[in-house]
Amino acid sequence: MATPAIQATGNLLHEAEDNLFIKDLPSNGDWKSSATTKGRLTWQLIFAVVVVSFGTWFPIGYSYASTNTPQAIIIEWIRSVKCARLAGPVAFSQVFFNDSQKGPVPAYDDAMQDIWCKAVAENEEHLVLSENAELNRIWAIVGATVGGGALLSLWSTNWWLKRFGSKNTMLINNFIGVVGTVLASLCVEAASFEMLIVGRFIWGVNIGISISVPPMYIAEISPASLRGATGTFPGVCFVGGAFTAVVLGLPQLLGGQNVVVREQAVFWSLFLSCIFIRY
Repeated sequence: MATPAIQATGNLLHEAEDNLFIKDLPSNGDWKSSATTKGRLTWQLIFAVVVVSFGTWFPIGYSYASTNTPQAIIIEWIRSVKCARLAGPVAFSQVFFNDSQKGPVPAYDDAMQDIWCKAVAENEEHLVLSENAELNRIWAIVGATVGGGALLSLWSTNWWLKRFGSKNTMLINNFIGVVGTVLASLCVEAASFEMLIVGRFIWGVNIGISISVPPMYIAEISPASLRGATGTFPGVCFVGGAFTAVVLGLPQLLGGQNVVVREQAVFWSLFLSCIFIRY
């Protein structure tokens, strides 16, 4: 038959497993006072912190930086979409696909078509936004929707936590992130920059929840003596996500100047879908 001391030790270890860390056992046999002793780092705690941080804060950094490096490619793709809508497939193919087999580019009666469909030299790319006010607005919206979605979802965090708890909230938030990623990744195939805007807004909703809930969860499962150390890991994952997005978004990796806009946009959409790695 197990002695009271052995039973107390077993109960204490079971409690430690539930909390993902093991407390130092006191030498005086006072098991109740062990709840206030210093906690030790365990592989269960490390695994939980890494998974939660990488699955939430890595995509935050990736999402924010994903449109910075390939900005010129995205802007040209938006121009190609508007050109196809305004001037038709002939002008679209010749200007953005380098297709010269269909004859000369037709003359446009509408000045707006010329703004969207004219070929832009490499040394004039920096003037595109200043010469096209509508394109400038679209690009501003593409960049701002992530922050807007995050700001709105931050106000709902308390409701999510009360209704579902921290763990279930993170699981539901993953589904929200999947929806945003699918929309943003398929925008090129759908020839719709509106889909990109909606996808990035949903990304923002996902980010707003990810900013607040995972750090709370990490604090809950960490002993008081380790909360400072475990609480810094989400920030490390954020920087890692931003760095990864900047590197993968380099134009040289997306085909460079020798690749037509359509192919660059396809590479860029695949680059956006890389965020699926967290799932």
